[in-house]
Amino acid sequence: TLKAANPDAVFGAALGGDYSLWVRTMKQVNWLPKIAINYCTGYQNPAVQKELAGDGDYFMGGMSFSPELAAKFMPEAMKVQERFYHPLAKQEFDSDSLQEAVMLLVLGQAIEKAGVLDTEKVRDILATETFASPLSLSGEVAFEPGGQNTKALSVITQMKDLKYHTIYPEKYQDSDPVFPMASWDKRN
Repeated sequence: TLKAANPDAVFGAALGGDYSLWVRTMKQVNWLPKIAINYCTGYQNPAVQKELAGDGDYFMGGMSFSPELAAKFMPEAMKVQERFYHPLAKQEFDSDSLQEAVMLLVLGQAIEKAGVLDTEKVRDILATETFASPLSLSGEVAFEPGGQNTKALSVITQMKDLKYHTIYPEKYQDSDPVFPMASWDKRN
């Protein structure tokens, strides 16, 4: 078990329900690593964090969107969230839902530039153009030959009091990291 191995750091990739179960199990067995970083929607989803409440504090994760980050650096994403996403989903964007919105925005631009719904022409445009993306932290999307977005930016955040505090990189930092994580018996 993780508790028996007692590593200093745990890097996870848990989705919603699995992430909640993971955090709750660590609390149940009264164990935490010094640092835990998750790279999937379990950590990134504000609804999951509300469910965990204070148990989610001090965990960290990589993300390209948080409500706190967007309020400072991504005003267009906040407008889209309030006008379109929140009325339908009844929750805030998370990194995945925002990436899906960016994908639709970029695909729409590529179809417009191609001037036709032709798969090959649209693919060629996607492979060679840079697209404006006001919903992205970098403001742009461009793909390298393997299909990765070379303009993608992410930050590392740490959860505290149901807020995502950006701890890295410095350009976006609004808080210092808490390390090691506060043990279960030292939390409110």
